[in-house]
Amino acid sequence: ACFLCATACPANCIYIEAGEHPDPQVEKFPLRYEIDTLRCIYCGLCVEACPCDAIRMDTYTHPKIWGYSRIDFVETKEVLMKRSKVLAARGRNALIEDMVADYKAAENAPLEPLD
Repeated sequence: ACFLCATACPANCIYIEAGEHPDPQVEKFPLRYEIDTLRCIYCGLCVEACPCDAIRMDTYTHPKIWGYSRIDFVETKEVLMKRSKVLAARGRNALIEDMVADYKAAENAPLEPLD
């Protein structure tokens, strides 16, 4: 929650809400961290600004490209952390394999009526 990535972003697509950490040794942490992929121009300035390599662009994956509302294209802290855990456990090919599996599942799923 240092805000360096959000400050460096020319597209203003990174939203951070900082909070107090329960551990007094930690200054602050992000209560909310979101990247709006519809606004992102993939310039990499956030990656360069991050002092602890928390943001990566070397995973060879792109956010899912389907959705019916803007919120479908916002990557939350939870989504990004899950992706990092998959990378650590199974490698970057796992992200691509999971994405392809998700696309196939969505392709074969019955369509739900819109409200």
